[in-house]
Amino acid sequence: MSDVATRKEPARQKSLIKIILISLAACQIIYTCLVLLAVNGVTNDAFNKYFANVLDDRIAFLDKEISRRTERLYNAAIRIASSNELDYAFEEENISYIKDTLASIRTAYDVSTVYLLDKIGNIVYSSDLMINQPALFRNTESFKLASKKSPYSCVMVLENRVSVVSFCEVEIEDSFSGYCVLEENLTLDHIVDYL
Repeated sequence: MSDVATRKEPARQKSLIKIILISLAACQIIYTCLVLLAVNGVTNDAFNKYFANVLDDRIAFLDKEISRRTERLYNAAIRIASSNELDYAFEEENISYIKDTLASIRTAYDVSTVYLLDKIGNIVYSSDLMINQPALFRNTESFKLASKKSPYSCVMVLENRVSVVSFCEVEIEDSFSGYCVLEENLTLDHIVDYL
């Protein structure tokens, strides 16, 4: 009997050591997992807060920049409405002179395109060589607002671009009655890079 008891004692010790080792290994794995989860959670929260702050800053900058550009075009529309630059262009009764005048206005105010619209919103003249969409502004909410309150500036989606536009009413006796529109295309590469 004592021989059987002595054989059981090392088997019990081995079993007890095995249980302790398994318990320690399990505790180590659980501890490691908890540490990893805690570090991951803290890191995710920190990154989320960082990127949320960066995004908020960029959105605030974009809002401020678009407001600045809208105000700039609004002021340009006021100057155009009070100037007689377009009057002189129509006195010549030459379409190319009108287009040249629109191109010089485009350069002077650093905008993408300058349009002259008739009273219903059709593009009659443009600083561009060709008019691809003569009804680009017709029946738009912005044109309706501009026809009630001129000058008027806003942000519009035009075809496949986002632009800041400014409308001002233009009355040239016996020659033209409509609106001058300044467009600053915000989707041009150099503006997108800046924004």
